[in-house]
Amino acid sequence: MKFFVSCLGLSKSDSPGMSREITSRVKVYTFTDGNAWDGVGTGILSKDYIEVAGGEILTITVRSENDNSVIIQSKVQPEGQYTLQEVG
Repeated sequence: MKFFVSCLGLSKSDSPGMSREITSRVKVYTFTDGNAWDGVGTGILSKDYIEVAGGEILTITVRSENDNSVIIQSKVQPEGQYTLQEVG
């Protein structure tokens, strides 16, 4: 599945007992069979390490800002091509 994540803004977490971390509010789109981008939802982007046999893998996860459900989770491919698109 092809997907596109568009950053809507950044914020710092200053909650007591939590490390100061920067989170991204993002909009997730998937590429449809009709060759168009379809909006899936808006959420918070994070990186996660998931335990697997023989170690752990790095993933990016977007959780819904409405109910914290996972909108998308994808393994980060070391050989993958990732780009940051500048806005404006």
